[in-house]
Amino acid sequence: MTTNVKRVYAWQHPAMAHVGGIVVGLLLALFLTWLGWTTQIEGRAFRCTDDTYPFVWFRENLEVHRQAGDVLGAGWTWERIKAVQDLYGYAFYFIWLLGGVSTYLLMRKGESNKLMP
Repeated sequence: MTTNVKRVYAWQHPAMAHVGGIVVGLLLALFLTWLGWTTQIEGRAFRCTDDTYPFVWFRENLEVHRQAGDVLGAGWTWERIKAVQDLYGYAFYFIWLLGGVSTYLLMRKGESNKLMP
């Protein structure tokens, strides 16, 4: 009597879905928050005198920008930029969590489909 057992490859291991979810979620969060910060805040809220585009990051210390003599945009204050910066921080972790969980579930669904006869 023989049984048909499908091979389980290393990349189909459940731990790989965890790692894949963490990595994909992190990359997605990094890209989306960078894109949002560079297109919506940097350049509109303040003009950076020592611009290092594309290597800008929303978690940079605003005090460094203030001391460098960066010029504020119309209607912006450093306190308002700090509040937006905090929102970007929350969004970063939310996107990371959402992207990680979604990737994990998609990878597990794909693996279960491959393992079912």
